[in-house]
Amino acid sequence: MPSYAEIKNTVLEEMGFDPATNYTTFKSLSDYDGETVTFLGSTKTMGEWAVHYFRCSGFRRPGPDGKVSYGPDGGVTDKVR
Repeated sequence: MPSYAEIKNTVLEEMGFDPATNYTTFKSLSDYDGETVTFLGSTKTMGEWAVHYFRCSGFRRPGPDGKVSYGPDGGVTDKVR
């Protein structure tokens, strides 16, 4: 039976995380043959989108203007929970 670490690493690799960096960065899309998602014109691995979603979905607080910024690659919204 595979260990927890082996299962976790397999899942991370399938999501596009790079084992060469101990899963701290993502594989280049040119070297990645897994599933990708294109959203608003940007194509990323499933893992990258998961990280973006995690960072933005309720874990960010609105700024002084009442809006949540999604960073330099994203937009700004006032739809926060």
